[in-house]
Amino acid sequence: TSRPFYGDNTRVMSTDTPSDVSASSAPVPSAIPKPSALGTPPRVMSKTQPHATTRLPVSSEETQVSPSRLGNADRSETILEEAKKYGYVAKDGTVYRTTTGADIEVGQYPGASSDEALTYFARKFTDLYDKAALLQNRLAAGAKPDDVLRSAKKQLQALAEAKVVGNVAALEEHLTSIADNAAAAKHRAQEDHSKALSEGRQLREKLATEAEKIAASAKNSEMHINYRQAGDEMHHIFSQWKLVGAQYPHLPKAEHEALRRRLSAAKRDFDDKRNEYFAALNKEQKAAKRTKQQLVDEAEKLSTSTDWKETSKAFNNLFQRWKEAPFPGKKTDDALWEQFIGYRKAFYSARDAADKERDAEFAKNLKVKEELLARARALLPAWEDAGMVPKGDISRMEDGIQEVHDAITQAETDVWKRTDPAKRDRASGLLAQLDTSIAQLQAEVESARIQQNSAALAKAEQALATQQAWRAQLMQTTENM
Repeated sequence: TSRPFYGDNTRVMSTDTPSDVSASSAPVPSAIPKPSALGTPPRVMSKTQPHATTRLPVSSEETQVSPSRLGNADRSETILEEAKKYGYVAKDGTVYRTTTGADIEVGQYPGASSDEALTYFARKFTDLYDKAALLQNRLAAGAKPDDVLRSAKKQLQALAEAKVVGNVAALEEHLTSIADNAAAAKHRAQEDHSKALSEGRQLREKLATEAEKIAASAKNSEMHINYRQAGDEMHHIFSQWKLVGAQYPHLPKAEHEALRRRLSAAKRDFDDKRNEYFAALNKEQKAAKRTKQQLVDEAEKLSTSTDWKETSKAFNNLFQRWKEAPFPGKKTDDALWEQFIGYRKAFYSARDAADKERDAEFAKNLKVKEELLARARALLPAWEDAGMVPKGDISRMEDGIQEVHDAITQAETDVWKRTDPAKRDRASGLLAQLDTSIAQLQAEVESARIQQNSAALAKAEQALATQQAWRAQLMQTTENM
């Protein structure tokens, strides 16, 4: 980049330069300041890399144009025009900044023209202006108000001692406004932080209290809780605790640790009781499994028996014991029930097959009796043809033949009732349906009892009692058949 305002031997001299050194004379070596004491050289920016800044009002009538928006030539002209409004160069080459009171001596720029000297000190003002604009943009973009406030104060201090030409009063007012806005934003942030801290404290306190209530319910032996549901609630509480920690400010360490210890203690107490409960439940279910497995083994032995009447009674007794046995858990109970009902069906299927075989054998007897019945009926005309009997013997003979007739009719009726295959099949099918339904209701009763659901328990027990009564009545009818 070019250096439009610096010659090879150009040096910048502050107001403490000896007064006998003029702008046209060569500088005395001892009077030349060190490089660190020199001001920042004017920045030169290309047209292809504009730097957006907030525009700062420099007077009540007009607005200062950010030089960084211009090219080199346009920018220099704009800076010089603005500098002439707020400063001038004396005949001895000293640059002054005009104020409402006495003019302020800024410095000298030896070896440069008046415009170049004025432009140089105006560029320093532009640098301060750009810093203020950047600070305002940072605050608007959400920077920490405390950081912006410190920077604004530093810039105000630097502005008070700055050797620049420009609308210093307007820039000072603007920096003061930025500082005030940063202070207000800091205050709002502190209020928001305090509010969020209080809300987070209340939420954490509520979660710890809820966890303690669940743990207390588990400890109370008189209260029956659903450990699966309570476990889900405790897991939800811990998830909410993590969410609160992510969304709300951290509490003071001692306070946070106190709440965390309460929550952890409640979780630990609940886990101990839950583990104790499920260990006891597991032990009970293992014992219940052994009991029902024994019933299954007995049913297996009875399934091959051919003593139909006694074995039917034995199966009824097994079924009653099954209902009274403890519940080993749904999955285990369903598997054992399938075995139990399978052996029962095998027995009754064998009994039905034996009944059909027996009925086939009885068909021969039926044929013989039908022949006897036909012969008996054939005797009726002969009975009538035999004529009258003495009056005193009429009743005796008529009662005798009626007795024979009634006996034959009753025998036919009894045989039909005992051997009606359709009626027996209907009874067996209904029994099987009732057995399945009763087993399901028993599982519902046990499940409701474990979950402490009193409404579901009462409903399931009532339905179970009704179907058991139906089954008992149907079994009595089947045995009579």
